[in-house]
Amino acid sequence: EVADPADPRALVSPPPDLGLWLAGRADLSLVAGPAPASVGGLAATEMDVVSGESGAAFGPIPGVSDVGAGLGSSHRARLIAVRVAEHEVLISIGLIDHESPEHFDRAVKEIEPMIAAIRWQ
Repeated sequence: EVADPADPRALVSPPPDLGLWLAGRADLSLVAGPAPASVGGLAATEMDVVSGESGAAFGPIPGVSDVGAGLGSSHRARLIAVRVAEHEVLISIGLIDHESPEHFDRAVKEIEPMIAAIRWQ
């Protein structure tokens, strides 16, 4: 399930394409993308976003009950959505230091090899 953008406390069925759903959300501003990508040999959608003042709730994290997936107020992140078997997987790269675009770009560059090394089983 994912958070309903109209009421983040409510959960709704996941969209058929998580990447397109994220790219079209009113509480996210696109900085770059969406663009095709690949994670572990599977097609993915990648985008850089900035959340609005109220942040953006994406939904629950399986096995975690005290916090959900999303972005805080005015945070920049790289989001990568990939379908693995019957599951939509969201990879989010963000920093607490969200006001420094240079720091964000360096962090993404350092993390990219780890994402490229992902192998799905």
